[in-house]
Amino acid sequence: MKHSLKEYTVYISVRVLMTLFTILPMGLVLFIARAIGRLQYYLDKKHKNIARKNLNLAFSQEKTPEEIERILKKNFQCFAENFAELLCLKRIDKAYIEKHVTIEGREHIDNAFKKGKGIIFTGAHEGSWELSNAAISLLGYKFSIVAQDQKNRLLNSLLDRYRQQKGLNVIPVSMLLRQVIKSLKNNEGMGVVIDHGGMEDGILVEFFGKAAWTPTGAVRLAIKYNAALLLGFVYRTHGPNHKLVILPPIVPDESGDMEKDLYINLKKINGLIEGLIREHPEEYLWSYKRWKNSPQVEAY
Repeated sequence: MKHSLKEYTVYISVRVLMTLFTILPMGLVLFIARAIGRLQYYLDKKHKNIARKNLNLAFSQEKTPEEIERILKKNFQCFAENFAELLCLKRIDKAYIEKHVTIEGREHIDNAFKKGKGIIFTGAHEGSWELSNAAISLLGYKFSIVAQDQKNRLLNSLLDRYRQQKGLNVIPVSMLLRQVIKSLKNNEGMGVVIDHGGMEDGILVEFFGKAAWTPTGAVRLAIKYNAALLLGFVYRTHGPNHKLVILPPIVPDESGDMEKDLYINLKKINGLIEGLIREHPEEYLWSYKRWKNSPQVEAY
């Protein structure tokens, strides 16, 4: 399979950064990342404008323009730090997780596995989500993640290889249903984010008061296979230290009308995610067009 010059250039650049970040102290890695994030805030007008619009859609009624701009600037730094940690995945092991990641609500994972029906971990693109996935796997839980393929095939293979080294089973979207059902029947955990995509397999559900396309797969599978449904949220507390919050199991409302149940349960989940984002707004990936094709939002 042939690869473009751009693919090779990006791949080699990432490999160089991975090698450099593996050698440097983590504090210095994050310092460099924050500097890159500040620079990106000034140079990346496209994503800055998307993020600013999203922040205004979410917070314009409760925060001043100055507060929103401060969140936006911090958001670019947070994203850069999280991406740097992804590039450091090779150096992250169980000892690193035990030192730098505090898990609140771990008992919810243990109790859910006792049901024997598997676990569906739902979440959003916030905080160092790649680190949180690795944390669950490195702590001894059988865990798979549903990953959207990167456009850069070389980079995609590289990231999947490092994920697998941390014990993560990577499920490509193209093989989603078969692999997910197998994982649940084997009483394994499966991680999936529910804040991206949704036009083809989702429904419109309120998010910060405005309809957003939201994928239905996680809730649909939880109802159909009686799997435990957990919501996780990770945020940085200081430097390389993080807190991973696992909320109590979400008990799906079931009326027998699947379409109604999907909407009610996704509205519940979106509300929980919204509440967590309000506590740490700088951690969310605002540069994604979350309300794209929403009937309540003008085109980006």
